[in-house]
Amino acid sequence: TMKSLVVGVFFLICLLNIIDLTEGQVYGFGRCVRPKVQPNFDKSRYLGRWYGIQYYYPIYFQLNDICVSATYGENPDGSISVLNQGMDKYSRQPNIVNGRAEVKGNAKLSVDFGFPMNTPPGNPDSNYWVLETDYDTYSVVYSCTDYYGLYHTDMLWILGREKQLTSDRILA
Repeated sequence: TMKSLVVGVFFLICLLNIIDLTEGQVYGFGRCVRPKVQPNFDKSRYLGRWYGIQYYYPIYFQLNDICVSATYGENPDGSISVLNQGMDKYSRQPNIVNGRAEVKGNAKLSVDFGFPMNTPPGNPDSNYWVLETDYDTYSVVYSCTDYYGLYHTDMLWILGREKQLTSDRILA
């Protein structure tokens, strides 16, 4: 019956939302925002190692990580190799995730780690947006996943070329 179908779909949506809550992102109603990104993004200057300074709503495979870094390199096909490293703060075991990124627009990259990220069909390709960087000191990165225009999940990272940023840079 129609009532059973509606109840079933509602239950499925609730279940998927509960599963998604374990990933650590923050939720918002409606579609993803479209913030301005770094003008004239220079991929070659962005490559190299970045350290995780601050995370706002980290992705699930980084939830318990400390000493996090991401190293970006250029693959022969022009794509970007991604090596995320960290250490579980409880077990002290290393956590290493390899991926591949492609530039999809100015300062907008699509990153693939080879496993499902609960990304629904129709989600924007670019899930790693460099909002601001000076290439030598800091980078602010935003990611958003849009769920059919009903709600979205946001993540934000502040990265640094060194393991710590000075307070004047953080407050700028």
